[in-house]
Amino acid sequence: MAGCGQACCSQEGCGEKNQIPRCPICGNEGQPVSPRTLRNLLKTGLIEQIVEEDYHLCQNPECQVVYFHRELGQIFGRDALTVKVWWKDPGLDVPLCYCKGVTRGQIREAWEKGARTFAEIVKATGAMGGRRCEYENPAGRCCSSAIQAYLQELEGNINFG
Repeated sequence: MAGCGQACCSQEGCGEKNQIPRCPICGNEGQPVSPRTLRNLLKTGLIEQIVEEDYHLCQNPECQVVYFHRELGQIFGRDALTVKVWWKDPGLDVPLCYCKGVTRGQIREAWEKGARTFAEIVKATGAMGGRRCEYENPAGRCCSSAIQAYLQELEGNINFG
């Protein structure tokens, strides 16, 4: 029989282990993140709590949780990190490219000086190319999507606001 045996189930291997991990505070779907990311960004004293298992991040900007481990009941909020978190903090001093230290404000300044495309922003700010995204970016991945989303936000503010 396929699935977990429940009448509603036809999925192979379903059950507790295959449920989508959700933030224990807001219920937002968690995104996978490497323990290496946490070890690099958590404050001293918290690093030893990290295990070699899957962690997830909460991308809800309103929620205080940044990282969580569902099975272990671990929760790490914004105050547990050594850096500001770009999707949780809208400040201009917050990096969007952590490897190169390029902030939202620097991208905005390049935008105001005429850089409009992703390539122009990268050239003007020096963003991208640090190749330490898994360690430096709280999302544990390349910053290009964060930069592109901010460019869309800037474009929307100019076109509509």
